[in-house]
Amino acid sequence: MIVDFQTHFTPRQIVERQAEPGKAVTVIYRHGIPVYSLHSRLYAVEERLRAMDEAGIDTSVLSSAGGWDAPLEDCRLVNDTLGRLAKEHPGRFVGLAHTPPLGGESALGELRRGVQDLGLRGAAITAHIGDVTLEDARLDPFYATVAELDVPIFIHPALLPLGHEHLADFDLARSVGREFGLTLAVMRLIKGGVLRRFPGLRFVFAHLGGSIAGLLGRIRSFEDRSFWGTGGAETGPSFADQLALLRFDTAGFAGAINPTKAALLELPAEHILFGSDYPQEIRTGGELKAFIERLRALPLEKAQIDGILGGNAAKVLKLG
Repeated sequence: MIVDFQTHFTPRQIVERQAEPGKAVTVIYRHGIPVYSLHSRLYAVEERLRAMDEAGIDTSVLSSAGGWDAPLEDCRLVNDTLGRLAKEHPGRFVGLAHTPPLGGESALGELRRGVQDLGLRGAAITAHIGDVTLEDARLDPFYATVAELDVPIFIHPALLPLGHEHLADFDLARSVGREFGLTLAVMRLIKGGVLRRFPGLRFVFAHLGGSIAGLLGRIRSFEDRSFWGTGGAETGPSFADQLALLRFDTAGFAGAINPTKAALLELPAEHILFGSDYPQEIRTGGELKAFIERLRALPLEKAQIDGILGGNAAKVLKLG
């Protein structure tokens, strides 16, 4: 079984509302910075299914930029669309629920509706909500609702990363700024006590958590707070214990295998989920198939590769 944990789907109504007439690709800008590219593949269901079949993908998990940093009405449209696709193509698509995490009771009600009424299998948010980072107590009602629903939370990079004023040139906000943002989000989630307050929550971070694996040697050094003069040892679960609760997908690197190889030097294979970023960084069935073949060639046990390709995602989503 192969499960692609990160694929993008945006309802046609939202794409066409924002697209420039006659252009194959419309780039959305905020503060003069490119943040998202819109095109017809984002809503082309049959083309998506053909690409999945060519690559041997059984199930694609759908999340949507149309529901990130978006009004509640757009989130409802996204949720309705993803729920309908999952019902029309049973087993092929799994949808994640979108709602403004700081939107109050009406937004939490939409999250409940997405999971309980529409059959969506998780929640999707970004690495920060405006200037609110993931450990902020203002997000606790959202976390409490997700915990009550017993579904995972998928963390995608924020479309406009923190510090964007320093990333305005050369498309740096998308190419590297988002990865800085994911790394920061992992650290703030752990150090800010979210996993202590909500020990049952299941998180999946996009893009292998940014550069978190490559920084773990340095991070571990700074856990020695008494030496560095930042206070005594923390109480409760250790950083390592909390990191072990997180999962990470392989999307975000256009099918390059070396980021996954590097992450496996620090992260167990059982914590890594196949994700492609289709139809953004990977846009064809052939590219999907080639990425899967590179994952199959990793020097791991067959059970570990099978886990990365689908078993780990099935556990997180409680499929089957």
